[in-house]
Amino acid sequence: MSASKSIERERLRRFVRYWDRLLEIVPEARREAVEAAGEAVKRSLDAQIQRVDLISGEAKGRVSSWQRIRLGSGGGWAAVSPTKGTVYSWDQRAGFGARVRQHTWHGKPVTARQVTTWLARGHGVRPNGDVTGRQFYAWTRDDAQPIALKAADKVLCRIADEVDF
Repeated sequence: MSASKSIERERLRRFVRYWDRLLEIVPEARREAVEAAGEAVKRSLDAQIQRVDLISGEAKGRVSSWQRIRLGSGGGWAAVSPTKGTVYSWDQRAGFGARVRQHTWHGKPVTARQVTTWLARGHGVRPNGDVTGRQFYAWTRDDAQPIALKAADKVLCRIADEVDF
């Protein structure tokens, strides 16, 4: 394990130790804090998607709308990931009577998760070329812990002010 990961884990442990008493008194505080952390990381991801050069303005909004916050059933974790839905777009060749067209790859429907992965990690193109990834998930992951801890801390401070412990 690298030294930076060890420091990050220790910072997270200190955070949990500090707020343990409040989390015992107010059990729903954990869910609220984790939810706030997830929302903060989602905002950071949306900002990273907006900074990407090679995606047009309309497509940036579409890619951002595909990202969702998932919460653990016990409220102990949050994750941001693409939706599982199929990707559709307007068929520009149809002119005024444009219709929605489903995208396919090798005859199968393309999902938002696939497109997000291709944009974030890169993909191959013909003839023998590659499109480099935009790395918006990687950049968000690098900054996620401080952003999440700050958002969770803000929620827990608000709850602590409401509860006298």
